[in-house]
Amino acid sequence: MSAGMTVSSYVGGKMIDRVGRGITTTMGLVILIVGIILMALAGQDVSVTVLVSGLSLVGVGIGLVSPGLQISAVAPVDSNQAGSAAGL
Repeated sequence: MSAGMTVSSYVGGKMIDRVGRGITTTMGLVILIVGIILMALAGQDVSVTVLVSGLSLVGVGIGLVSPGLQISAVAPVDSNQAGSAAGL
């Protein structure tokens, strides 16, 4: 999950420059939802393969969503308040 977040947050930042934060964030949320549904439908007797796949998808989804959400939080405020906005 952490490796997926690390790689996809870098890729997500590059994608925002090319296609915009709306599309990138939406793609990340869709991937996140697919990973959660995969794990939710697996039940109690989940195999390691399904669990790792689901967690990997969740990590990639969070990594794609994070840059867009951070930019959205900081963009509308004045530059002297950007640090406070980033902390929220």
